[in-house]
Amino acid sequence: PLSRNIALHLTRALALLVVRTLCFLVIGRFSDVLENTLRQLNSVDFLFVDGHHEKHATINYFKMARPFLSEKNIVLFDDIKWSKGMMEAWEEIARSTEAYDLGPLGICLDVSNKY
Repeated sequence: PLSRNIALHLTRALALLVVRTLCFLVIGRFSDVLENTLRQLNSVDFLFVDGHHEKHATINYFKMARPFLSEKNIVLFDDIKWSKGMMEAWEEIARSTEAYDLGPLGICLDVSNKY
């Protein structure tokens, strides 16, 4: 078990290193930071949307991000069942791409720029 604990600790440390190397974390209001961040990054492989839980805002942020998504991308939405508006936003987004309802989460794969 000591070697297992060491292996677990090293695995966690390696995972954290990978995340810090490959991920770009931005904290702020979507309306304040999303557009500039997308322009800075130019290409996004993975986008996790968790915040402004309103129908029109969620749809608009998705539309804003689409042109910046890489060819093979994943977009993950949290709280898709938070409210009636969020459920409606998710339904609209899901109709436009390959999408999966995972309960509280919604995932879009290989989002094309056709919307």
